[in-house]
Amino acid sequence: GNTHPQVAVVLGLLATVAEEEGDFDACILLHQQSLSIKTQRFGKKHYALATTLVNMARVREKLHDDDTAVELRLSALEITKASLGEEHAQVAVMMNNIAVLEARRNNYARASELVQQAVAIDELVFGPKHPQVAADLNTLATLAFHCGEKHLSRQLYERAFHIRRHSLGDDHERTKASKKNLDLVLSQIEADDALD
Repeated sequence: GNTHPQVAVVLGLLATVAEEEGDFDACILLHQQSLSIKTQRFGKKHYALATTLVNMARVREKLHDDDTAVELRLSALEITKASLGEEHAQVAVMMNNIAVLEARRNNYARASELVQQAVAIDELVFGPKHPQVAADLNTLATLAFHCGEKHLSRQLYERAFHIRRHSLGDDHERTKASKKNLDLVLSQIEADDALD
């Protein structure tokens, strides 16, 4: 029938095709239809809904509708927490994605709060010296820099660099990117000190 879960899957695939073709109105409509079927079949808190909500948010981001995208991603986050648990790695991923949107909306404090929560989850899930923790720390350092907290930014970039250096090696592109970020903030701190 029209409410079979497989219909929702097909609608999701058609939404992806519409998105790739740049037909965002059709894409959104197809995702909404898929979401409606999933809600009818599985209830409002099933993880399958979170995936559709994230896909809808991604389309809204492409349309520069960050307010709606944040709302959709927050709904997906709540469903994910309820489905997978508060301390699941996917929860941290979603927090980081919401943080990016919050930063784009100049909500740096909210973005930092989300990334700090993601760091705590990823440290618990992967351990404190995992490359994912370094990625979180790098994001947090960038946010601190944008908030004018250059010394905190330096500390976070240093920690991210050391984790990547020990886990990925000196020649890895992410290690090199961490080193570049650290060097940039250090040069900014030196320039600020020279002005004082």
